[in-house]
Amino acid sequence: MEKMVRSPAVAGTFYEGTKKALLKQIEDCYTHPVGPGKLPTLSSKKEGKIMGLVSPHAGYLYSGPVAAWGFYQVVGEEIPEVVVILGPNHRGFGAPVAIAGKGRWQTPLGESQIEEELAEKIIEFSPLIREDKKAHQREHSLEVQLPFL
Repeated sequence: MEKMVRSPAVAGTFYEGTKKALLKQIEDCYTHPVGPGKLPTLSSKKEGKIMGLVSPHAGYLYSGPVAAWGFYQVVGEEIPEVVVILGPNHRGFGAPVAIAGKGRWQTPLGESQIEEELAEKIIEFSPLIREDKKAHQREHSLEVQLPFL
């Protein structure tokens, strides 16, 4: 399958659509009274090792401060080399269980590369998962995680 360049589907609606405004919005999520109350730093080491995170996928206005709590914990641990993001297929387009196997995702903050070798192995070892860029074109659940990363 050809490499996908996935353009933002919900930038400007679920979260701010420009780099400057989005950076401010993410900072506000961290400093919000419902959020952690401060920005994460690598020096804020937490006990234990975080292996996963369950994060909401609504617009930042509704769930951003809650999402900030999870990412605050992850960043306090270390910056991961690879992140695997799972989410539902709200719209039902494409394969019901799909992976974006090649390419990159664009956000107002820059691009996130797909770890193609890992994606290939996931496809190889799972009979349920299909590579299908159509399933990701308008889906927001994964996209809203990327700016926090």
